[in-house]
Amino acid sequence: MAQRDEKNQQEHDTLLEMISRKIKIPTWTLVTNPGAQQNAGISYPTEAGQALAYPDIVVHEKFTRKLAAVGEVETADSVTAAEADSEWALFTSLAPKFFLYVPAELASEARDLLRRRRIRPEGLFLYRFTERNMFVVERAK
Repeated sequence: MAQRDEKNQQEHDTLLEMISRKIKIPTWTLVTNPGAQQNAGISYPTEAGQALAYPDIVVHEKFTRKLAAVGEVETADSVTAAEADSEWALFTSLAPKFFLYVPAELASEARDLLRRRRIRPEGLFLYRFTERNMFVVERAK
């Protein structure tokens, strides 16, 4: 998880809430892990045994309760090589689908980080605010 000051953490958590509201797949149950909250963890093997990861968004199939996807929301200051190495690479292997949400103005940097690390998310989504302050999330082309 990126180390953020209080203002940046509030921005991240607000964006996480706004993005999670836009995910409307009726067969999914979605849980978020804002800030230091650990609402939904995913266990994974390590050399020392089992560990828990807390992606920003954790999605399970509603009827089978199987893990369906994880998502990570990044802000302008967290689209970095350190995030790609520590979180994106791990989250890609945790669930069948990994979705990454980045600010639209950082699309090329995010693509470059993904390409250099050979990380292939199921979806790269770009978010932005329009001139009328409308929040837009769209799949990167």
